[in-house]
Amino acid sequence: MTGIPNYSVLRGQIVSLDEDKDQNPHYRIFISDGSQTYKAAVNVGSSSKVVAEKIPGVPPSFLLVQIEQDYQHPITKELVKLPVGFTPLEKKPNTLALDYIRKNLFNPGDMEIIPTTKDGDNNDLFDTLSKIVEKNINNEDVEVYVFGSKFTGGEVGIHDIHMNQGSLDPKFKKDDGIYQDGGLFFHFKPQDKWIAIFSAFQSQCWHTNDQTGHADSKNNCARPTTPGKLPDPKFDDFEPSIDVKDGGVLIREALVNPSGTEAGKEWITLFNNTNEVVDLSGWLIKDSLKSSETLEGKILPLSSLKVTLSGEGAILSNKGGIITLLNQEGLKVHGVAYTKEQASAENVAIIF
Repeated sequence: MTGIPNYSVLRGQIVSLDEDKDQNPHYRIFISDGSQTYKAAVNVGSSSKVVAEKIPGVPPSFLLVQIEQDYQHPITKELVKLPVGFTPLEKKPNTLALDYIRKNLFNPGDMEIIPTTKDGDNNDLFDTLSKIVEKNINNEDVEVYVFGSKFTGGEVGIHDIHMNQGSLDPKFKKDDGIYQDGGLFFHFKPQDKWIAIFSAFQSQCWHTNDQTGHADSKNNCARPTTPGKLPDPKFDDFEPSIDVKDGGVLIREALVNPSGTEAGKEWITLFNNTNEVVDLSGWLIKDSLKSSETLEGKILPLSSLKVTLSGEGAILSNKGGIITLLNQEGLKVHGVAYTKEQASAENVAIIF
């Protein structure tokens, strides 16, 4: 069997925590469904010595982390419908299954490399998690949703709460798969506010095979970065490299809900963020259902192009969804997500 076993999401209330700072460090959150308590073992460091992208002065043990303080994505409307406790998930599109590469959950270019532990306050991953978890122990107004692999035997809990594909380290390739990534979501119910935390190892590739989840090519492994912007590091200075394949063309806006009959009226604006002409021949726009629209034409340097969808390929749902841009090699260049609320205004473009 390949991929992580028993892929699930756990919903419940935070009741306690524990920090394990041994050679394989974890931050453990104990979560109750009202009748039983489960352990969520969150990796805060890597045991692998392999890296996809060599960054001077950065130990391989440090994780890539993205923390969304005000998370907005169509998935949150589905999470609140879940029962408390464990819910098994199918590893395929159009389900609640997470996929960092295919589901446009966040911009990987915004991920920061954070130390596992470091002297001082608010400067390592243990501190980052504690800021959220400690103050919300036994808080009935806050629920947590944890995606990963359910384990049993002695105790019941969930682990692999991180990206689970593209491993370059042979020890972990057996866990590769698509639509089985982990993640943490905190829901502050009175404000209907969400905090989302996504993490990945430096040994993982950011372009993976659509069947196996294995790394496609080491030449396409470097973490995507936001063009023209270096990430804000969480430790002493370093210079991350930029993979120019990713983010060279950006999805800037989309008309999701045109007035009247929508077929043939939806459109997307693409922006060429490079200093070269980009030929879109063979590029694709994909929607939430993986239906695709083939593109053509060219975009001048630092210029925009409005693409009107035919209505026979990709379709932009008014119930919220994702829009993904793939180049002629089938590699993801950019992706965005929008909510049902954003799509509710008729004939108003959504800005990304």
